[in-house]
Amino acid sequence: MNIETKRNAYGRQLDSFEADLSIPKISKQKISVAFIRAPKITKLGKNVEVIAELKKTPILVRQNNIWGASFHPEITNESQIHKFIFCR
Repeated sequence: MNIETKRNAYGRQLDSFEADLSIPKISKQKISVAFIRAPKITKLGKNVEVIAELKKTPILVRQNNIWGASFHPEITNESQIHKFIFCR
């Protein structure tokens, strides 16, 4: 994927947090996700689509059929993102 990241940019495991995200391309409802030692996407290359942001920083991106995320939707029992990616 044509991006650059910074490891653990949101902090150590003790700094982990959950967020309810608005991702209109995926759902009309907010989606709960967990940031655990999350990487920050610091640079986007050509043909990378930003699907979701947190405080104006990309956190869910796609380049063709490759997806990248700064969070864990599976930890919060969230399935909307998985369904969007795999069941369309």
